[in-house]
Amino acid sequence: MEVNAPGWKRVFFFFSSPQSEYALFRTKQAYWEMGERPGRLLAYRLKQQDSTNHIAGTRQPDGRISTSSKQINKSFRSFYKTLYSSQGNFDEQKFDSFFADLNLPRLTDRDRDFLEAPIKLEEISQAIRSMPPNKSPGLDGLPADFYRTFKGIISPILLESMHTAVISFIRKKGKDDLDPSGYRPISLLNCDQNILAKILSICLSKVIGSIIHMDQSGFIPNRHSSDNIRRLVNLLCLVYDSTHPTITLSLDALFETLGRFGCPLSLGLFVLALEPLAQKLRNNSDMHGITVDGIHHKLLLYTDDMLVMLTQPEKSIPTLLNCIEEFAFLSGYHINWDKSEAMPLSGHCPSTLVHRWKFRWASKGIKYLGIRITPDYKDMVRENINPLLQKMKSDFGRWTKIHLSLWGKIHSVKMMSAPVIY
Repeated sequence: MEVNAPGWKRVFFFFSSPQSEYALFRTKQAYWEMGERPGRLLAYRLKQQDSTNHIAGTRQPDGRISTSSKQINKSFRSFYKTLYSSQGNFDEQKFDSFFADLNLPRLTDRDRDFLEAPIKLEEISQAIRSMPPNKSPGLDGLPADFYRTFKGIISPILLESMHTAVISFIRKKGKDDLDPSGYRPISLLNCDQNILAKILSICLSKVIGSIIHMDQSGFIPNRHSSDNIRRLVNLLCLVYDSTHPTITLSLDALFETLGRFGCPLSLGLFVLALEPLAQKLRNNSDMHGITVDGIHHKLLLYTDDMLVMLTQPEKSIPTLLNCIEEFAFLSGYHINWDKSEAMPLSGHCPSTLVHRWKFRWASKGIKYLGIRITPDYKDMVRENINPLLQKMKSDFGRWTKIHLSLWGKIHSVKMMSAPVIY
């Protein structure tokens, strides 16, 4: 075997140089110090490499599958141009009619003045400190770490360059990878834009709880998704033996034109925009919920995840559909009825009650906020814990291949398994 001596020597001398030895030493030192500690390096070792985010092709309107990069970009551009175009129609008469019987809460003068006050340097510094490090930058190539280092210099001039973003796509589990709707878009905003949105988001979070009903628990301080789960399970236990037909509807929302994925402010704006519909449904006497000790329970909301709990389905469902249709005309909010599900809550609740509508009858249960909810509450532990234990067993078997020490195994459980359980 012949070896190119000059080329081989260059490689040898490169790796023998003091600079290379120092770089290799630092690499081994970092691996030795952080390899089994809770952090990014251990998480990277534990997670399987996933290549499903690679977009190999898209299905064209005529059924052809195109693998051309230019055509793929064109398909996604067309899809999101349509998606982010407002479908709402402003009709003053219908607008006044929809809001006529609503009594939406208002901000106090103090809260309004707080939100309208000029942005302060302290707020900019707070927003910069709250941004997580080691995240991908936007088009300007400047990560959050840059702003954290130079915040004293940059803070006064952060109100420029607020109009562009890089969009990355994450494939939705179980969706068609040839359809742009099968991917979740994530906007990589310029950090200066993200900082401004974060400032506004922090300000909004301090007052939003005073004007949003307790039915909504999504991204509001001191409210949690577990509140919705506990409330739903309690209601399920109460009506399980009832002879009155009681159902819950899981509605698949398509209200994505308002939200800009990756923007800290978008979820708060979404919650505000959805509240008029929520109050309209609560106040409608023709839509019957579950009544416990004089309190009517109709809605469970977590941002755009909506559960509606109804009695007298034959009368309540048409009222629900009419309210949503009115709101859709004004706002662009739409429900994907083909993907929405109906599940019985009471024992006496035949599927024929919802056959005239397009709901899928989920007799074995629905998944809500990551939890499997079953019509028989006694089955919920088995339906949720068994798959979790099976996944943990599979993970433990896979982790044996990376030869972790005892401490490494303990940290792995703390990082990857314990958060799923709690």
